[in-house]
Amino acid sequence: MEVHHIVQKADGGANDLDNAIVLCFDCHCSAGHYNSRHPRGTKFRPSELRKHRDTWHKAVEEAGIKPLDTEEFSEYYARHLICLDPEAARDLLQAQKERIPFRYDFLMENDVLRFMTEVLGDDLPFSSARTSNFEGNYWGDGTYDTLEEFHHQHPEFKNQNHRPLTSEDFSEDGLVPSKMFRKLVDEGFAPSNLGEACVEGPGCGGIEYYVSVRRPLFVFAELRNTSDQPIRLSGLILRKSEKEPFFQEFKNWDDGEITTLEYGNLELAPGEVLLISECILLGSKDHDPVETDHYESLDLGGPQAQIIGFHNSTNDDDFYWFGPTLKLEGFDLEVGRDLKSVSIHRFNPSKCYVYYRAWMCGSCPHLYAFNTRIGWGYLGELLSSTVDDTSITETIPIPDGTSKIRIVETDFEESHIETLEFNHRSLIERPVRLRRGDSIEFNVSGAGALKVEGRYIARIMAPQHYLHIRQNISLRTAYERTYLR
Repeated sequence: MEVHHIVQKADGGANDLDNAIVLCFDCHCSAGHYNSRHPRGTKFRPSELRKHRDTWHKAVEEAGIKPLDTEEFSEYYARHLICLDPEAARDLLQAQKERIPFRYDFLMENDVLRFMTEVLGDDLPFSSARTSNFEGNYWGDGTYDTLEEFHHQHPEFKNQNHRPLTSEDFSEDGLVPSKMFRKLVDEGFAPSNLGEACVEGPGCGGIEYYVSVRRPLFVFAELRNTSDQPIRLSGLILRKSEKEPFFQEFKNWDDGEITTLEYGNLELAPGEVLLISECILLGSKDHDPVETDHYESLDLGGPQAQIIGFHNSTNDDDFYWFGPTLKLEGFDLEVGRDLKSVSIHRFNPSKCYVYYRAWMCGSCPHLYAFNTRIGWGYLGELLSSTVDDTSITETIPIPDGTSKIRIVETDFEESHIETLEFNHRSLIERPVRLRRGDSIEFNVSGAGALKVEGRYIARIMAPQHYLHIRQNISLRTAYERTYLR
């Protein structure tokens, strides 16, 4: 538990109890970053925080809740962490600690850790692509200048921009060479539920032709000694079924009986951290859990940074887990000469920490239009042909029935809009700068032409690797699922 200043001291808040609320570590990350001008994050106004605090104080008083017994032990911190990308997971497993943005001193050996190592050695096609104007580590013969040409050569798409994957796609000479994904299909996982073959464009990379599959997500638990004395881990309290299949929907995570697994008396000195491999999740087909209430970015040098933050989503994502699991419920600890059983909150992929590495590749700002009959629709990227930080001007047709337009920046870059006109009417009084998560919205009436002059700045002007493309798509679709429902 931590004490949070409801109104920050830097903003004139008093250093007294009336300006204080006690929060857990995770909620402290969310509550301390209120910004009414920013479209993302948990919006707790100071008045709301005081109301929640007073309501809780009243509930404790009326219920007669007593302080912790002196025999109980609370000087530890535990959390769950999802690692989103294989490079970071490999560094974790290989103890490349200088490249990891958080402390851990020990990594527990178990079946899940060994399985993670096996999966990370596989040829995992998180997504892959080839475009009409640059080469890369891609599959397909995607040298197409127009979507019409692509559909002529690939009639299986039937004039659609995607098709479900089939069992043939997971054959030895199919589109997805991964042994792990073939095993999932062999074990009964529906190929169409694993992913789809897609085509997008034209965009800043040309026509993108790729396969998008559920992304393996590597889940860890952390136990930190926050006391001023050594503690000894003597056992793990976990939930285990007698026999579990190779994969299951995450909604079955609570299945199994509570049991204790003895451990070899690992001692954690004050401040030391143990990391425990829990499972591998199969993420959503549509997006990765990259959105966080609060995040910290650490530069890795060059065009890559790494992000760690608290993910707090209301989306009911269809996660699965596969392979061995370790469903932690708590720990048996020896403190001095006393044995303490302490708990960890249930793992929830919609409310946990996420850790990933991001390429500053840029995906241009995105344009959306709202129609009262069909809702929000995606009109494409803006300023996609910007070169060498030079402003360009482009005109985009706006369909009839449109009542609002919105421009959104979802990536780790800056977009600069210098002029914006709809049917020759100016929509902005001065230039606008958009960073990740920023958006601007305007009311319009009917069909017309949107004229945009500006530029966007990215450290890599086009995706150079299939993971960059996956990141661009994930950030955009995560925004759409959360804010355009």
